[in-house]
Amino acid sequence: MRCSTNLVFRAMLFVLLIWNFGNSQTPRSFHANLTIGKQSAYQYIIPPIHGKVAFTRLGRIKVIIIGDTVSQDMGLNGVASGHVVEFVRWSSDGQKLAVLTRNGLTARGNVYVMNASKNAPLTLLVSDADWTPNCTIGFHTNGNEILYAKSSVLWAIDINTKNTRRPFNTSDCNGEMGVSADGNRIVWRGAGNMLYKYDFTSQISKNYNPNAVCSAGISPDGTLVMNNTTAHTDAYGTFEEHKTLQIWSFDTTGVLRTELILTDGLPDPHWDNHHWSNSNDWIAGKGHDNSGAWGEAYIINVSNNITYRVTWERSADYPDLWVDTTYTPTSVKTNNSSSSTSGRTGVQLTYANGFPQLSISITGNHDVRVYNILGQLLQSQNGYGPSSYSFPHLHSGLYFIQVRTQQGTAVQKMAIIR
Repeated sequence: MRCSTNLVFRAMLFVLLIWNFGNSQTPRSFHANLTIGKQSAYQYIIPPIHGKVAFTRLGRIKVIIIGDTVSQDMGLNGVASGHVVEFVRWSSDGQKLAVLTRNGLTARGNVYVMNASKNAPLTLLVSDADWTPNCTIGFHTNGNEILYAKSSVLWAIDINTKNTRRPFNTSDCNGEMGVSADGNRIVWRGAGNMLYKYDFTSQISKNYNPNAVCSAGISPDGTLVMNNTTAHTDAYGTFEEHKTLQIWSFDTTGVLRTELILTDGLPDPHWDNHHWSNSNDWIAGKGHDNSGAWGEAYIINVSNNITYRVTWERSADYPDLWVDTTYTPTSVKTNNSSSSTSGRTGVQLTYANGFPQLSISITGNHDVRVYNILGQLLQSQNGYGPSSYSFPHLHSGLYFIQVRTQQGTAVQKMAIIR
């Protein structure tokens, strides 16, 4: 049987759109999709999520919206004199940041909390926390407490009452930590780069990787834990630092679930300092070059092993990703008349006879950019106030539209069939 090229394209597009729609809900179970030992594919396109990444850069607190190219400096309103900001972590609702600073003279740390808005004041919670280069801070998923280390003991402090407690009895905490969404499971990094996991229901604490590793993390559903390796030998026998991100089962001791291997196509050939986000599908980490200089922030889709670059300013340290899990990517329709919204008020993509029309009803400045699936910029246009845009010059295919307004950045897929 012979099929026209157009018919084949439509069939492929239909399958692609169904796949996108079926994978739009987060968080979700992704264990069946884990790819063992596969090198990560590096993508230049905008990640198909709404979210933001917090990180530190040269002692400053930075936040970048996914899809933007310039980060926002959040200010240092309230940081004690002589202290340098080292680490920031998101609260589970993406509204607050936990901040750890270091006293340059004593190497002790201060723990702060701040609202995630520019120049918001930092409220001091703890003035005698441990400081190590391994990010000894994190929000508890109950949203009310910040975890930190003091004399290698794991503590939790209530951000409202400032009451402290020991979540459980451990005296070996000097690095990254993470808590499952239900608060029943926790992981942390101990001395000698030993990684530990603890289940509050069974009250069992175990080391889940006896090798010298780092970047302890746990998936929000509590079923998986992660680390990256201190060394990796690639398929060609070349020794390379931090090229493999390992995913383990929380419940099964000593069984490796998968390895996500960093592609050589990235601007930074090594990665480090990972945090699992509030979504099962996404992990954030930073890169560095062969000299060890810190590079950009990246996010990794665990289910399909694709890496996306999210910063363009170098020296991004310990990035932490917050994902808007209520956002559903646009289900693009190509019938005679359909419409879809971006998940952000005032931006709407409609279709009439297969031709897209973008409508913006927000006052103020906006910027519209169109990318192809390779991430190449095809069109860029600035506007002000309510506007509409059509795309008569684009050929049949799948595109990404990025709309930046004063309310934030929206990213949508756009399908065109001529």
